[in-house]
This record gives sequence, structure tokens and C-alpha cells, in this order.
Amino acid sequence: MNKIRAGALFIVIVMALVIGILCASIMTISLYHQMHVSDNRLYTKLDDNVNSAVNMLLSDRVALYRDTSYVIDLFKLEEDSVFITRKRWGILESASVSAFSRGKKISVDFLYGYELSSKDSTVLYVPDLGRPLSFSGTTVIIGNCKLPASGVKRGNIEGEYFSGTQLVQGKVSTSTKNLPAIQEKTLTRLLSLLKGDSTSMYRRIGKLVYTLDTDTLINKFSDTTLVLLSQGTGLGGKYLEGNIIIYAVDKIEIPQNLTLKDVLIIAPYIRIKNNVQGVFQAFASDSMIVEENVVCNYPSVLGLMKTDFHVQQPYIKTGSNFKFSGIIFSYQNVSDLSQTLLSMGEKSEISGEIYANGFLELKQGTVVKGQVTCSKFYLKTKKAIYENNLLDITIDKTALSPYFVGSSLLISNTPKKIIKWLER
Repeated sequence: MNKIRAGALFIVIVMALVIGILCASIMTISLYHQMHVSDNRLYTKLDDNVNSAVNMLLSDRVALYRDTSYVIDLFKLEEDSVFITRKRWGILESASVSAFSRGKKISVDFLYGYELSSKDSTVLYVPDLGRPLSFSGTTVIIGNCKLPASGVKRGNIEGEYFSGTQLVQGKVSTSTKNLPAIQEKTLTRLLSLLKGDSTSMYRRIGKLVYTLDTDTLINKFSDTTLVLLSQGTGLGGKYLEGNIIIYAVDKIEIPQNLTLKDVLIIAPYIRIKNNVQGVFQAFASDSMIVEENVVCNYPSVLGLMKTDFHVQQPYIKTGSNFKFSGIIFSYQNVSDLSQTLLSMGEKSEISGEIYANGFLELKQGTVVKGQVTCSKFYLKTKKAIYENNLLDITIDKTALSPYFVGSSLLISNTPKKIIKWLER
């Protein structure tokens, strides 16, 4: 009878242990794989739900009021819920969308606006107030125009005769006596912000911040708005991004070394110093001075609003070599002879839209890649002041990027489009 060695039992035990560990490992891996697959499916479903909610918001399939939050059951099965918040952000719109299920969540924040109508290729609109336009020097207009019935003619400004062969490279039709309509609700909101005071209105909007204890401040659009009460002092070297309003009751100066991204600036008087670069929306009721070599990237906004008779002629004046991508506009809700003035410095480059409910001055060498709408043109030289004259100006809508998206400033029936993702 063969005897079993004592060491064999130990070997069997070790082998059983190894096999047990391998089996447990395989079962654990299988379990984690199933959990990973389940999570992937869940996140894919949440991502699909977020995209569905974004499309729902952009298509207006559901009435969603601004400055209000909604929880929506997408498919009425109580399994696919999304949380949507939308609000005005300057003359743009912001939205936050979240999808959630079984303790998991995916969120996105974005800015959106209105698609420029492909049917309306108007590059220049001047209402018919009985005065013709005159083009001098190397003025180039590319696109269809809506101009006064008296039309456009070759001009001469201080020896600079029109040097082109064609006044307008496009069709010319007669404009009405009025500028295109604007969104009253958008302007009402902005006017209320300009007339607000720091202790009441802005406290209702968000959380007041009196001093910055950090060099970097980033506030998501899904969070409460931060209202920074400042005249610009103490902001040098700071980085501000997102859902932030810089407000002052009298004036704000933006220093060169302040970096801004997607914030609002609101004050009666605003001064933007030399060489500032950033993305922001600035709104003034008295005046705005933009010094030389300033770069405002898309989607920036400069807005001027005359609210009463106390300011004789509100204006925005920019220095030379101004580069801007977005929307510049002026508006007045009072009628007098001292109309608002938008004055673009020499050799400026504007990509987007200019809407001037008043005078617009485009100095020599200015290039507008987009469209211009104004009540009257104004040009001041060393010798004289000219009305409805353009000298050495280029306005070309075909040069505007096809990805440019407009705002809620003008009344529009065009589809909503995303301007930029803020968080995704």
C-alpha cells in the first residue's frame, strides 16, 4: 500500500488557494467590468439626455422663461430628468443644463444667440432721412445695401476723391425711415442694471463682493452671480472668468494686466486702458473710452445707452489699432439733437455687427467684417465735420466668419445657436 507523502497535502492546499484566488480575481474583474459597462451606459444615456435638453432649449419646443430653473422629464417615464436654467447675460443668453440618474450627473454651461439670417445679406443699412451718402478715397462696400432714396454718390473729402470703379459691390434698395427693431426686454434689463444701486438691485441679482482676496476668480454660470463692487482699483494682475459682474455707481477703469473672460462690466463711465486683451461685455450710460491697441475677442460686446437728458452726448471712442470681434451698439430712449456717438479709431478692425441709434464715426483705415446699421455717419477731420460721408473705409459682410452668432439685441426669428461652451 502506497503511502501519501505529508508534503502533498500542503501542495494541494496551496494549489486550492491559488485556484481560489484566481477564481475570486476573475469574478471581481467580471464584476468591475459589468459595473464599468453599466456606468458607461449610464453616462452615455446622461450625455444623450443633456444633448436632447440643449436641443429642446434651442428649438423652443418647451416654454422656458429666463431667470428661472426647470426640472423636465424628457420622455415622461420618470427615468430621464434634466435640470435647465437660462438667463440673460448682457445681450447674450446663458444656459446651464444637467442630466442626473442614480446619483450620477453630467452638466454643461454655454452662451447662445441667434443665427444671422442667410436671406438678409445686408451689409449696410442707413434709414431714409432725406440725405444721400458720399464715398471718398478707397472706400469699399461689399454686399447688399439698404440706403436712403437719394442714394449714394462719389464724394471728395479734402482732396480725397472716390477712387473705386463701383460704389457698392451688391444690390442697393431703399431703406425705411426707421432702424430695424430692437428687443425692448433686453434693453429694459440693461437699463435697469445701469440705473441700479449696489445695495438693492444687485443684491437681488447675486452675491456682493467688495474685495478680492485671490488673484484668480472663476465662477460657473450654474452658480450664483458674483457682483464685484469696484472702480477697477485693486484689480491689476487679477484673472476673472465666468458669471461675474464688475459694477460701479460712477466709473470703472480696466487696467492692462487685468484678464477678463465672459464677465460683464457696468458703470456710467468706463475706461479700458492701453493693450487690454480679453472677452467681456461692457455697458455705459455716459461714456466709454477704449485706449490704443486694445483687443476684444469673440464674443465681446460694447454697449452705450442714453437714459436721460443729463448727459449731452454719450459716446464710445476707441483708440487706433482697435481689434474687436462681437457686437458694438448704441441706444437712446430720449429724443433730442445730441444723439449718441460711436467713434472707431484709425485702422480699427471690427468683426461682427455695429448698430448705432445715433451717429457712427468710422475713421480712416477702419475695416468692418460684418454689417453696419446706423442712423447717420459722422466724420470729423482737422478742417471740418462731415455728415453721411465715408473716407477710406471697408465694410464687407462676406469676410465675416460663417460661425459668427448674433445676439438678442435685435428682434430675430432666426434659430438659436450656441456661441461657445463654457463647461462641457
